[in-house]
Amino acid sequence: MSVRRRRFDRLIPAYLEGALSDRKRRWFENRLRDSEPCRAEVATYQRMREEVRKVTVDYPDSYAWQGF
Repeated sequence: MSVRRRRFDRLIPAYLEGALSDRKRRWFENRLRDSEPCRAEVATYQRMREEVRKVTVDYPDSYAWQGF
């Protein structure tokens, strides 16, 4: 994997959160425009995030935690 691709992969979460600087966002979006594998990776990441959001967690009540 190239250095540029590793950099791109590391920036995916921040891009999806809208947390990249303007300079990094422009670089990232240029890669998206020019690279089908990069677009596919972002799409996969987005689908994964959507599935994770659907997961619910049932936490024990506070009484159960008192024994710890």
